[in-house]
Amino acid sequence: MAVVLIHEVEDADALALAAFLRERGARTLTFPLGGPEADYTVDIGLDGFRFQAGTAVLTDEDLLSAELIVYRRFSSRNPSPVTVAGLAGDSRRFAEREWAAAIQGALVATEWAHPDRPWCNRPSLDGILRNKVALLASARKAGLVVPDLRIGNHTPLPRGDRFVVKAVNADEFIADDQKFTTAEFPAELVERFHGRRVRAPTLVQARVNHQYEVRCFVVGTSVLAYRIDAGGDEVDSRLVPADQLGVEPMELGAATAERLLAWARARGLLYCAFDLLVDRTGAHLLIDVNPHGGWGWYSVAQPAVARDVNATFLALAGNG
Repeated sequence: MAVVLIHEVEDADALALAAFLRERGARTLTFPLGGPEADYTVDIGLDGFRFQAGTAVLTDEDLLSAELIVYRRFSSRNPSPVTVAGLAGDSRRFAEREWAAAIQGALVATEWAHPDRPWCNRPSLDGILRNKVALLASARKAGLVVPDLRIGNHTPLPRGDRFVVKAVNADEFIADDQKFTTAEFPAELVERFHGRRVRAPTLVQARVNHQYEVRCFVVGTSVLAYRIDAGGDEVDSRLVPADQLGVEPMELGAATAERLLAWARARGLLYCAFDLLVDRTGAHLLIDVNPHGGWGWYSVAQPAVARDVNATFLALAGNG
């Protein structure tokens, strides 16, 4: 069994998955993206490629011989797979765009030439998989319940009496030390800003009066679900220290699980994370879709999360 993991240098989940697979006898090749330009050498032709980063080497032949290819580009802060130092401004942006076009192009060319390869997930989908509008709109059309939301530059309001605001893009960073995380949109700010023009589109969503959150992972044809208790009235469990979360495995209703699987299948995804809220009536409402979502954060409070997700990847590779 051979598995290839193409991951960002800081992706602890991918590195832990690689260690898990190796411990269980799977031949596992890892290749990091996002490192400094000085570490990388690429040689790309129309019929194949060879990448090197330090001692790690990846070729098109590695992809063709793999039972599973795990491709994780969860960071959208720098879309380039290589960081260029020593240049500034337009020159650096141009150089990083060239790196992105070269590496991404070689991967997509291999994907298109061999459509039977088991990508998890396909690099050709990378851009759209970061767009909350497309992901949530398509999920609603697939029969999943998504709380009403509006996006605009005049602060429109969805239906509801309490609201949260979110970034439209998966990249929530404003600066290195500043993020636009999901936050309550209090009544006094609603009154002040509703209908007023702002400098960038803003996502405003009806806030759900929920009992608890559910984190789901679709891996192949499996759905893993975990109840998340953040305590208090937090709008986002990510704002709670990981070791203070309550995380327990749970059974997801068959209808909801099948809709998540069907949505992922229709988009060619072998992996995707979903966040749902369970309201006071027991209904499951989808609030986020993340095809690059991680599991390590929840494993701090509940090690079974990483164990289950990693084992499901192993089973997926064995069936590849």
